[in-house]
Amino acid sequence: MNPWLLSIPLAYLLGSIPFGYLLVKIFRKQDIRATGSGNIGATNVARSGAKGLGLATLLLDLGKAFAAVKLAQYLAPANYDLAVAAAVAAILGHVFSACRLTAPSSIAPALIIAAPPNSQNMLGSTGPNAFWAATSAPSTRAARRT
Repeated sequence: MNPWLLSIPLAYLLGSIPFGYLLVKIFRKQDIRATGSGNIGATNVARSGAKGLGLATLLLDLGKAFAAVKLAQYLAPANYDLAVAAAVAAILGHVFSACRLTAPSSIAPALIIAAPPNSQNMLGSTGPNAFWAATSAPSTRAARRT
């Protein structure tokens, strides 16, 4: 079977798991969307007074992108493009969840692929990273202020 046809949908579905919502619902019997910003992300979970659940949400959100990348690497070990596409699919699943809950920002899953240059990122590669380079470029807003 084509690894692209398996990896990308699974990565999207992994990214769609709303860990912030699930953890607060299970452990505090509350709907996190009714608290603070109404977001289901780690920051709102932590601000709601559940700092441990906020940390767990962050780690699980990191883990789902990591798992998507590792699955892609397992299915096609030499295909770096598939690993990057799986990471992007996990981020898209995180932001545009199939669960239709309030979308969190994509900070946690994006950290998996956005390691700074010359460090080892979660994809297992070293050196400059296209995502890091794209996001670290000076913004036009900052350039206009000077």
